[in-house]
Amino acid sequence: MIVKLFYIEGNKQGASYELAPPGASIGREADNDIILDSEESSRYNSKLEFKDGEWFLKDLGSTNGTKLNDVNISTEVRLSEGDRIKIGNEVLLFRTSHNATNTIPYTSPSPAPSSPVQLKPEDIHPEKPKVPEKTPDRGIAGKMDFFAKKKEDKADHGRKHASMLFYIIVVGIAVLLVLVFLLFDKIQNETAKNSKPQTVVKSNATPLMVNYEKQISTPDNIFRYELKIRDNTITVTRDDLKHQIRFSREKKVDRDPLQKLEQELKETDFMNLAEQQSGVASEGTDELKTLTIAFGNNLNSIRVKNTFEPTSFKEAVNILEDFSKNILSIPTVSLTADEMKDKAAEEFRNAEMLFNNHQSKDENLRVSIQKYGLVVDYLECFEPKPDMYDKAYKRSQEAKKILDDEIKSLTSDAERNLRLSKYEDAKENYQKIKSKIDPENPKYEFARKKIIAIENLLRQKKKK
Repeated sequence: MIVKLFYIEGNKQGASYELAPPGASIGREADNDIILDSEESSRYNSKLEFKDGEWFLKDLGSTNGTKLNDVNISTEVRLSEGDRIKIGNEVLLFRTSHNATNTIPYTSPSPAPSSPVQLKPEDIHPEKPKVPEKTPDRGIAGKMDFFAKKKEDKADHGRKHASMLFYIIVVGIAVLLVLVFLLFDKIQNETAKNSKPQTVVKSNATPLMVNYEKQISTPDNIFRYELKIRDNTITVTRDDLKHQIRFSREKKVDRDPLQKLEQELKETDFMNLAEQQSGVASEGTDELKTLTIAFGNNLNSIRVKNTFEPTSFKEAVNILEDFSKNILSIPTVSLTADEMKDKAAEEFRNAEMLFNNHQSKDENLRVSIQKYGLVVDYLECFEPKPDMYDKAYKRSQEAKKILDDEIKSLTSDAERNLRLSKYEDAKENYQKIKSKIDPENPKYEFARKKIIAIENLLRQKKKK
């Protein structure tokens, strides 16, 4: 069944896009399947999905929303023949196989009248004026008749020229209207042709798609982890039946990080890896890992069961888990419950050591706060929460308060030193602030700019 979307309003009016499973993304960004020109649409505005033999439309949390038949949608909606999708200034028409032909649904301008002007034979060949029978010369009277005939011939001749001029003008206008109509139709066809190559390019080039699954089955538990990247979205899910842990998180990813991820995966040589031979379950533990990666015209899917992971397989998995940790701001959740508790305990010991010695190094307090945060993240999915979870949370709050007090004190000292023209001392204060806080903190950038300004001032003083 052929299903198409027709642009019926907007800058691409007259173009069309043929839909194919599993679906298509709509928005202003160039990596969407259906690209919009309207500034009122979002970079990733909406999404079409094919499920159970039907097409569905949903909004991706866009700024101005998505309308179906002039009504804003907030949930996934099934599409029907003739539905109108409005996004910003763009309107697209949903057509199925019975109506999705190559004809673009628009109202063409009215052409010139199709019925020709009915011309009478006498209009084309005007009847010649009848010449009166020759009469004998009657002197002055006869001469008067001669001049009357001359005037009658001139009048008929003038009417003939006026009639011909009128029909020439009518035919000329008709021809002009036909030419205008043909030119307009040609422009519409060219627009449709120019839009087709974009669609072909998009369909031939497969964007980065990843699916990694890890499943461990024991006599008393089933653990399953999945990391999926598709349609510029990363999704992570985790199930642990024994420990009653269920976790799921999803986030849209910008194009640049995905391109960098694709390049890193290419360098692992995973795409050249051959199928692995399965091993035998050990002590009732059955472990299965499957990694599928596709981009461009490349696709490889490797299954590792009860055996060691090949180097390129392991490298690719580590890259994906680091990417997931950075994008979703969570530690890797592919670990089992016992592994996560062990990781949490290790991070807690390191955080305690740094906190208890935070005065020996400027960065110790900041790093201890980060490690307490990792402990909280590792244990967040457990119900009930382990005791270590509460300890790490309280300790991180204590460390943050100490750090805030130190930054306030250093900032106050720096401002006082600037007022007293003690520029070197002020510079040292701001350098301590930089070393104590995270580079992502706005106060870090503020301190950096202050240091640059002080150094410029000191250089100018030396020149004088």
